Amino acid sequence: MRIAFHTLLLLAIAFSVWLGLGMYMLMAVAAVLIHESAHAITANRFGIRAKKITLMPFGAQINIDCNFLPRKSQVTILLAGSFANMMVGLLAASVLWLFPQAFEIVGLFIFANVSVAVLNLLPFYPLDGGKVIALSNNKAIKKVLFIMSNAIFIVLFVGALAIQSWLLCFLSACMLLSINTEAKNLYVSKFYKTSGSKKGSVRTVAIQSSATLFEAFRQISHRQYTQFIVTDKGNHTIYETDIEKHLTNNELDTRIVDIL
Repeated sequence: MRIAFHTLLLLAIAFSVWLGLGMYMLMAVAAVLIHESAHAITANRFGIRAKKITLMPFGAQINIDCNFLPRKSQVTILLAGSFANMMVGLLAASVLWLFPQAFEIVGLFIFANVSVAVLNLLPFYPLDGGKVIALSNNKAIKKVLFIMSNAIFIVLFVGALAIQSWLLCFLSACMLLSINTEAKNLYVSKFYKTSGSKKGSVRTVAIQSSATLFEAFRQISHRQYTQFIVTDKGNHTIYETDIEKHLTNNELDTRIVDIL
């Protein structure tokens, strides 16, 4: 798994140093990295690998395509980040108890972890708490979530502007940008992509009927339309839309042979 730094994060760090908040920004970045790594590790337990974590001023972007998982599993992945921050905060507190002279640095690290954990549990998109609410199948709830999230961060931006808190202005603007960039994810089905929008050649994958639906799903291309040839069943053809359809109604370990 690769870790990348967004250009805006580098600007935010420079801005923080200019404001005399460089150490806190460094601790916040460390807390966010812990948070996102916990998401990735938990997702890996469900068989999903995160290829890249991009650290950004308002948090991070991590590519975990887990929309087809049961809602309970998705909630577990979403809450894993805050849980990890809390555990690390408690561990750091024990270090502080043993070495009180390290209060300035360790105390800041504890504060950063607790802040990241608590903020991400707030019920606003694109925070983890908001994403848990966005798992609802009710489009009205998603629409209210989207409107409230925008309203909250607009008010925060205006308030920060009024008190001339430039770092908070910057972070609020980043959150608003993130909300409206990711808004489409609030209204999609269980899958981020739509096969019909893919263009180009068809990608053919040979597969055995003993393979599971999840194993087949992981081989679907994000750029090309994928078809599967079940070689031990008379070269029977299954398309990616069939795999996705069966994933919504069956367990991940359902075998291809069971849907033929």
